[in-house]
Order: sequence, then C-alpha cells, then structure tokens
Amino acid sequence: MKPILLSLLAMILPWLAAAQQPYAHLDDETMVREWIKTIASDAFGGRKPMTSYEDVTVEYLQQELAGLGL
Repeated sequence: MKPILLSLLAMILPWLAAAQQPYAHLDDETMVREWIKTIASDAFGGRKPMTSYEDVTVEYLQQELAGLGL
C-alpha cells in the first residue's frame, strides 16, 4: 500500500509547488511525510478495504486533493 500511496503523492507534487494552499509553507518532503503520518495513524485503522476505515481514508484524500484544487 505504501508504494502505491507514495507513487500517487509523487504524481501530484508538481501541482503542489504552484498551489497556494495550507501546505504552501512546507517543502514537498515535509508535506508528504505529514500526509503519510496522518494516514498511518490509528484513526485510519490500517486503511482496510470494505470497512469504515476505508471510507475515512477516501474522505481524507478527497479533502486534501480538493484543497489543492484537483
């Protein structure tokens, strides 16, 4: 799961450089580390598919990407 997540985040990094969003004050590495730390927290329950944790994870990612204008 981590390689897929990191790949997805790496694909959106070019947009992050131009975005004037809450993460604009952070460099790319710090921002990605914060996202990973958040998604890896107990609140996301291992991101297990077909559970309520999947819904929480998807909602979080939707909010983050919408905040970036994607």
